[in-house]
Order: sequence, then structure tokens, then C-alpha cells
Amino acid sequence: GLRIVKASDVIIRPVKWLWSGILAMGKLVIIAGYPGLGKSQVCLYIAAIVSKGGEWPVSEETCEKGSVLILSAEDGTEDTIVARLKAVSADLEHIQIVKAAIGKDKDRVFDLTKDVGRLRIAAKLLENVRLIIVDPISAYMGSIDSHRNAEVRTALIPVIEFAEEIGACLLCVTHLNKTGQGNALSRVIGSIAFTAAARASFVVIRDNNDTDRRLMLTLKNNLAKDTHGFAYKVGEKKWSDITASHITWEKEYIDLVADEVLSSEGQREDNKGMAEEFLLQELADGSEVLCNTLYKKAKVMEIHPKVLWKAKNKLGVRHKKLGFKEGFAWYLPNVSKPEDSQHSKIPEDSQIINRNLGESSIKKESSQTSFT
Repeated sequence: GLRIVKASDVIIRPVKWLWSGILAMGKLVIIAGYPGLGKSQVCLYIAAIVSKGGEWPVSEETCEKGSVLILSAEDGTEDTIVARLKAVSADLEHIQIVKAAIGKDKDRVFDLTKDVGRLRIAAKLLENVRLIIVDPISAYMGSIDSHRNAEVRTALIPVIEFAEEIGACLLCVTHLNKTGQGNALSRVIGSIAFTAAARASFVVIRDNNDTDRRLMLTLKNNLAKDTHGFAYKVGEKKWSDITASHITWEKEYIDLVADEVLSSEGQREDNKGMAEEFLLQELADGSEVLCNTLYKKAKVMEIHPKVLWKAKNKLGVRHKKLGFKEGFAWYLPNVSKPEDSQHSKIPEDSQIINRNLGESSIKKESSQTSFT
């Protein structure tokens, strides 16, 4: 059968805004950008404003106070997330951080394709959840191929319906690829279904004329006119023995177009930072990933094999031979492996990380590795 509603029976309602013209309640919003430019910082600043009922940048409009749920796969809770929230004077009592999903034998990574029901229960137990941050969304898509439109669209539907049900803004972080082709919106990594499902998408990029200045510009906005852009800089705050980065917004709007800024020669993000972030995400939770698989994925992101190898050494990533047919796999030592790992556990007594593997190691592994 079909679920049908007569148009005359529908009660028309205005769009409700968390941040007027920027973040709509009950909708999916995307923030994209290269590594290291402050995507997560922007999200935490927004979380702080919601948690304390603070004022939005430039307009100084007051936000209605509410609770915030944060899912963050890349930053440490104690030394990064909470420290950054405190640096921007968040009301920590109104912010909840999802650490993991509780499994039968042990905790596992939260999976948006399986655990929306758990998130719904958590939201009901909290008071007035107005913002849910997922950073990055690709880390919580389970086994879904984030480049397949149909799979992504199917996975997003229940998450978006949940956000609409509780009236919370679903703010998701993702990355940009480095290709110079197409408009800015087409450069968001993953399936086009992400940006198609989002009611608004924004990009965080570097100011070509000021390397310390960051820009937050509109990629698309289906619910309001394309708004002015915002500019900010990343600074630090210190207290006791803690140092935390935070952002400071400029007090005026900026009128720049994302396509123009991204297409300029000055906007060439350092491949090294992207390679390091890529490896940290792919090898999270002690996962052992075939190096051929990593090189192929890196190629899609336009990360050169040599740059990926340098990032491997810098991060202390190790490699091991799984078998004659399988070849080599990369892994991060001293990290707990996921529940469904197919390989033996990495010895926990390996305390020394070799950051400078010899030429012989490079030659041996490269003989098993295809860069194409």
C-alpha cells in the first residue's frame, strides 16, 4: 500500500531555526572542508552557544538554550573536545558525548545505520535536544559505501526522520576532495546523496590573502537565501596545565563565493594533513587494512602514494604481511581492535613506534603494492 496525505489536510508550518538562515531545526546540515581548518572547532562553538543560550556571530541574536549530543570519531574527549568546549565557555551540563554503543561483550563504534533507536532513547532522556553533531559522518556509516548514492540515501532517511521527529538540527562534518574540477558543492567527499539530502551545506576554507584567516561560506541553502559568509581565526586559551584551541569570529559578514575561493591557486590544501587524517580514520580502533586498499582509496582523494607513505611514517603506522596472496596490511600499534576483526590481535607489548622505517622495508612492501 501507499501512505498518502491530502494536501488540504496538511497544516502549514514555518521553518524553525536554531541559527536564523543557517541552521534549521529538524534538518540535515553539512559542514565540509579540508583537514586542519576548523570544521570541528566551528561545530563545538555552535554547541557552546546552544548549551548556554548564547549569541550567534555577527547578528548577536540570542539562541534558545538546549541540550547537545556530540558524536566525534577523531578527537579525544578529555584532551580535545571538552577542553575546546570549556575554552568557548560552553555549559558542559547541557552537552552529552556519545562514546560508544554498548555491545554484548564489549563496546563498539556507534553505527547510524543500526543505532538510531538508541539515539532516540538517549534524546528522550535528555531535556530539549536542539543540536546533534556527527563528526565526521563517514565514520558512523557502518558498512555503507559512502560513495554509493542509493546506499547513502537509504541510510540517511531514518537519521533525518529522527532529527525531524525531535526537532533537532543534525549537523554533520565531512571533507572536501582536492580536484579543481566542478563547483564547490561537487567537491564534497562521498556520495552526492549527502549534499542532496542536506537542506543547507557550508564550506570552511582558508583565506587566500591571509593564511591565518578562515572563511565559512555557503555551498547551498534550500530553506533561506544564500547568506553572507563568516570569517574567523583559530587561537589558544590556557588555564592550569591545559591548552585548548578555539575560534574567534570577526564582527562583520563577508561577501565571497565559495566556488571562486576554491578555484583560485592559493586554495591548495597541504596534502600531508589530509593523508594523516585519512590514515587515522581508516586505521581507527586498531583496524588492519590492506595497503593496496589504502592506496586505492587515497588515490580517489588525490593523495599521492609518496605523501601517504610519509604520513604512515610520521604517525608510526606499522605494516605486517598477512599472507602470500593478501600481501601487507597497515595498522596503528597499541590500539584496541574492533569486535569483528578477522586478524589476530596486535601484541600489546609493542611500546616503541618506529617512525623511520629503513629503505629495505620500503622496497619489500612496495613489491607487494600497486599504486594504480
